[in-house]
Parts: sequence; structure tokens; C-alpha cells
Amino acid sequence: MAHIDPDQRQRASREILWMAYLVQIAHGHRPALYQLHAAARPRMHAMAMQVTRSHEAAEEVVQDVFMYVWLNAASYDASRSGIMTWMMMLCRSRALDHLRALASRSRVEADGVDADHQVDDRAGPERDCDQRQCASALLAAVGSLPRHKRELLVLHYYSDLSYDEISRQTAMPVATVKTVIRRACGGLVHHPLLTPWQSAAPAC
Repeated sequence: MAHIDPDQRQRASREILWMAYLVQIAHGHRPALYQLHAAARPRMHAMAMQVTRSHEAAEEVVQDVFMYVWLNAASYDASRSGIMTWMMMLCRSRALDHLRALASRSRVEADGVDADHQVDDRAGPERDCDQRQCASALLAAVGSLPRHKRELLVLHYYSDLSYDEISRQTAMPVATVKTVIRRACGGLVHHPLLTPWQSAAPAC
């Protein structure tokens, strides 16, 4: 595989691993939901806290989002947004719904809520090291896949090509490209190279 920028490799590894979780969740696999929850909850909870100013409300919002993910994982469209972006949009929407419901009862205004607010999720040294190791392991796992699956994952996640661009480059129908990528991601959940990170569910 050609050299890949470390930051891009880390972003791609997270998207692939989380897509693997979503594929499993769509098939009713509860452990995958727990893995995704462990990986994504801290950032989502921080977002919900910024909006609601309430730990209890933030917990309720996050649980509501994951219930939605459990019921609607199959509806996620990777061509529209990344998985973290999708879940953060759901989280912010439900947090604002909470404020509106509260305001309707007590006329509380949601002052200071920034529509483009980004939660600071910068990692410390140990976490950063773990993320790099996870990204390297996932890249190795991708490299072990059959050639046609490996090439599509690399084009989509590591080269940032859209489904349409991949379709034109490979002469595959867009639907086939999507199917191959989803199945390839789903198959990575239990890859032996990723075993050390499965129990910890890193947000890599």
C-alpha cells in the first residue's frame, strides 16, 4: 500500500471500524452496539452537556441516540456524512429538543448554544499512542483482505473517493461498491489483528 498520512490513517481506521460496528448492529448484534457506545459516548455526552447543561439530561440524550442507532443502523448513508458526524447531529438535535420541551414548560432559553460547536476531543499521550496502534492494526487487517475488498476500502476511506468516483474508476455499479465496502467492514469486526482493541472499543 502507498504511504498514507498518519492523521488520514487514523480517521480512516475509525470510520472503517465504526462502519463494521454499524453493519453488525443492523443485523441485531448487541455486542457491536456496546462497542460503538463505549467508543463514541464520551464525545457525544460532552456535546449533550454543552447544550443541556445537565448531566442527567445529557445521559438521557445519549441513550436516546443509541436507541435510534440500534433501530436504524441500516439507514445510515456513508455518502452523506461520516459516522461520528451523523451521531453528533442526532445528539445535538435531541439535546435541542430537550431544551425546547423545557422551554415550553418554564420558558428557559437556550442562550449560548453554537450550531457549529465542536467538542474538544484531543487525546492525551497514552490515548494518542493507543489510537495510532489501533490505526496501524486496522490498516494491516485491511491489507489482509481479498484484493477487490481491500482496494475499495483503500479508495473510499484512505483516498477519500466517493462511491460515484470509485464506481467510475473501477467500472463497478455504485450499488455494488456500497455492498462490497459494507460487507468488507462487517467482516473486520472479528479480525484477529483487532482483538486487543475490541474489549476497549477505542475511538480510533
